[in-house]
This record gives sequence, structure tokens and C-alpha cells, in this order.
Amino acid sequence: MKKNIPIVLFLVVFMAACGRLPVKVQLTDSATRSPNTGNIEVFKAAAEIQKPHQQIATIEAEDKRLPHKLDKDELVNRIVAKAKEIGADGIVMLANEERRRKMPDGQGNSLEQVYLYTNAMAFVYKK
Repeated sequence: MKKNIPIVLFLVVFMAACGRLPVKVQLTDSATRSPNTGNIEVFKAAAEIQKPHQQIATIEAEDKRLPHKLDKDELVNRIVAKAKEIGADGIVMLANEERRRKMPDGQGNSLEQVYLYTNAMAFVYKK
């Protein structure tokens, strides 16, 4: 039975990771905005924004499914869609990368999981 523990653990992690991909939003102000039906501007750094603006949220998405089903650009598209939902005019990409995490294998060792992570700041232009 002990020989099956790594296989069982892998299957549990695999099944849990096969679920939907949540996009987490941390609002930084309490204003209610209508969804943005236009385009969202995407910046690599806040210094690139040429107009006065205000941060309204931090948005993050991860793909921990095995094997990866999405690529980095598709995670950015999910972030953009969520930013539009909350009424943002644009986003500043904070991270869009592969990450690694160690997971116990049930026998005192650890396995390394590689996953995709994307994080952005959503903002609106000041009027």
C-alpha cells in the first residue's frame, strides 16, 4: 500500500488541479462602476501611463492544472476580461510567469509542480 501513496497523491492533486481557473480580484476602492465595454489598455509598468489614474483593484490568475491547458497570453486575457467586468480603463502587468512549488509526496520527499501565474493592477483614469 505504501508504494501506491505517491500515485494516489498525484491523482488527488491532478483531479483538484483540473478544475476551473479562478480569477481573484482584490478591490482597493469601494466605488461601483459599470463594466467597460470598450478596450482595456495594457501596460508593462505604471510609469508608462501618461494620464492621471487611480488603482481600483489587483487581479490574479493561476493555472495549476496538470498538464497546463493555457498559455501566458490566455491568462492575461482572463485578467483583461475581469478588469472590464469591474469597469477598469486599463491594467499594469505585475507578473506573468511560470512558478514552482514543492509538494509532499507522502513518503518524506517532495515533488515540484510548475504552474502559470499572472498578476495585474487594474486602474481607471481620473476625470
